[in-house]
Amino acid sequence: MWNFLLETFSGLASGEVAQTSAACFDLAFLVFVLATVAYLVYLAVRRDVFWRIGIVCGVIAAVSMTLALALRWIAAGWAPPPFTNLYESLVFFTWGIIVFYLFVEWRFKIKIAGAFVIPLACLTMGLASLSPEKGIEPLVPALQSIWLHLHVMVASIAYAAFLASFAFAVLYFLRDRLQFEWFIAAISGFAVCALPAASKGALFHGAFVLDKVVLRGGEWLKVEMPGRENVFEQIALPGVGPFLLIALAGFLAALVMAIHAVWPGTSCAMRSNSPQPNGRAPVCGYTLSVFAASFVFLTAGLILFFIQLARLPEARLASNPYAFAMLLVVWLGALVVLIAQWRYELLLAALPEVKAIDRLTYKTIMVGFPLMTLVIITGAIWANKAWGRYWGWDPKETASLVTWIIYLLFLHTRLTQGWIGRRSMLIAVIGFASVVFTYLGVNLLLPGLHAYATG
Repeated sequence: MWNFLLETFSGLASGEVAQTSAACFDLAFLVFVLATVAYLVYLAVRRDVFWRIGIVCGVIAAVSMTLALALRWIAAGWAPPPFTNLYESLVFFTWGIIVFYLFVEWRFKIKIAGAFVIPLACLTMGLASLSPEKGIEPLVPALQSIWLHLHVMVASIAYAAFLASFAFAVLYFLRDRLQFEWFIAAISGFAVCALPAASKGALFHGAFVLDKVVLRGGEWLKVEMPGRENVFEQIALPGVGPFLLIALAGFLAALVMAIHAVWPGTSCAMRSNSPQPNGRAPVCGYTLSVFAASFVFLTAGLILFFIQLARLPEARLASNPYAFAMLLVVWLGALVVLIAQWRYELLLAALPEVKAIDRLTYKTIMVGFPLMTLVIITGAIWANKAWGRYWGWDPKETASLVTWIIYLLFLHTRLTQGWIGRRSMLIAVIGFASVVFTYLGVNLLLPGLHAYATG
């Protein structure tokens, strides 16, 4: 950490355009971490001083990222825009998130929303910081088009709007006193999928593995298995697997218990969702205890993860950023759920009425949907210039169309069928899941013409 700080501030004072730009990105990441901590503390204790720290850090991050993007563009000779590979795209997406959120915060004054938006922005910026390809490289021919500028820029703002709509949908469910087991089930279900994926299935054997790397020519490179292209050797982190395996079992148990609690006809599902005498959200049986115990084991596993990572030079976070990201998303999601359950009544008091949150979700989607339409149109024009066809059912194109249809369904059912409330909010949540898959999942999991963005 000390070296990171030293490099950041020496970069700011270097006078070199590219180095100063990189240092501004690093500074933005640092203040994003501070903003995340401040907003989570604000969620827990509801003291305005922490909200003020969070919003100030958010403004600093926005200014720093704006300056960094401008300097990076200058360093590239104004030729390629600063969003032509996955690193730059993640950074630009994060910039869109923070700028859009600061506008929403200024316009609608829902302070608590930052606890749901800023951690996701911090995670995105963290992924960018771990990217191995941060240099300014010449563009491949398919990217040398003005339509690229419009396509990626509009997509980043659209995705930022959809992220805000997702946060508002979650706040709607909270304010509408949705049975709290639904939140436990959502995070537990994600954990049951994410933990094995992060370990590449090794967790079922009690181990947690990362791609093995070796230092060659001053760079850390993944070690391919003999005779197998893009299949890398693995290294196990001692002691991490058992903790995460217990956490996985606990989340699976919490998921089953939560589903049983909300199943129609059960005594838990029929109970009133009124607060407990201590002001916490009511949770049936031992569901919350099992969920909290799983969070504790996950936390212990993450602590040991960092300890072992420091001891094993063959395992580096920068070579396995998405495995770590999945673990961190589970941890942050579980932490937010536990804080929300603990400070339930104070959280509800900080939120506007459900009708106001419903309108905010609708407004943010009304910003994102036309932009998403432009994303598809500009992408089709760009595809025709680059590959000689407007549409080819490439995985990225197909996923974008699915995302567009989901949000079209949101608007159609709302404007023609009068759908508001929980049904609409559920569509908004599904839509954002599709956005995440479109933005990252396709690039990382499926082959296609957008594979250059995997950087």
